[in-house]
Amino acid sequence: MKDKILELESVRGLAALMVVLFHTPAWYLPLFDVSVVRNGFLMVHLFFVLSGFVIYKAYGARLHTAMDLMKFQALRFGRLYPIHILFLLVFVGIEGAKYVAATTFGMNLPNAQPFQNGGIAEFIQTLFLVQSLGFTENAKPFNFPSWSISVEFYTYILFALVTLLAPRGKTFVYAALAILALLAVAVLREDVGNFIFILHCVSGFFLGCLVCQACDILRGADLRLPAIMPLAVVVLIFVYLWLKPEGEYPYDYDLLIFPLTAMLIFALQLSADNPLSRLLRVKALAWLGTISYSIYMSHAALIWIANQFIRVVLKRPEISLNGLMHPQLTAGEAVLAYGALFAMVIGLSSLTFLWLENPLREAARRKINFQRLS
Repeated sequence: MKDKILELESVRGLAALMVVLFHTPAWYLPLFDVSVVRNGFLMVHLFFVLSGFVIYKAYGARLHTAMDLMKFQALRFGRLYPIHILFLLVFVGIEGAKYVAATTFGMNLPNAQPFQNGGIAEFIQTLFLVQSLGFTENAKPFNFPSWSISVEFYTYILFALVTLLAPRGKTFVYAALAILALLAVAVLREDVGNFIFILHCVSGFFLGCLVCQACDILRGADLRLPAIMPLAVVVLIFVYLWLKPEGEYPYDYDLLIFPLTAMLIFALQLSADNPLSRLLRVKALAWLGTISYSIYMSHAALIWIANQFIRVVLKRPEISLNGLMHPQLTAGEAVLAYGALFAMVIGLSSLTFLWLENPLREAARRKINFQRLS
């Protein structure tokens, strides 16, 4: 982890846990209805900005030839694809289990029939990571969090092409891409359809690239922010997540997470040694960042398993909410359930990182012989 920015690693790990909490069913309504929890999906947008910052810092000055571009994209593929395929297959298994439960054991499936959220066509689309680029009706088949991996993978290609082909004008192109994507979402709103996902990624990612460039310039000018700034920005983000209005259209106020994330990065990068940075450098929090990709990709499957245990084994009463059935727990049971879920997610993610993600990534790095920093 010596080459990583530990503060940003920890931010990414904590944001991944907020996504887990957002996706957890309404086992306990007082927690489920908390505004910060309901807005936890915005942490994926935060990921995009962080990703742009980290990728630019690692590769912004290192893509000079077509071979560099190919090596860069191969490393990105090696980083993302093994875990993606693993949990795609896990979800195919889940759909198969649902089919057996319904046809062999006659069990009632209250929320979705087997393969209702994805068939052969969706499997092939997901296999090639094109399911969320805007050209398909179902942008989130099977392991639904993988939508962001789909759009980010192709945003990497766009980044590499711009960086390679416009080395002197890349800053202008980054800015144009970020602004145009943001304007498309803000102006066209629902008319963008499923292209919303790639537009969000492009806007956030290239904003992150610009933030990295700006941090380098300001650090070179010896600009330092007050030590209180990082904590102040975190408080501002939580106030935003707590009070964010719904808006007349979806995404009306969601885009504010982009400048807020940029502010957080600036504060952490340009503040002198500050209390929040010291906290975020704690090894346990940094480890969450290290395994954050595995957390993000594994949690939906584990939530499904936990939900079935509560429903089928514990036989808890259920309520209908937003068209889905949610088993209900008491406050004490909810504490145990959430604790067990987070322990399972972190435990499994640690194992998949240690046994699959990291070994395959290191093998790809050695084979490609193109060391990176992220």
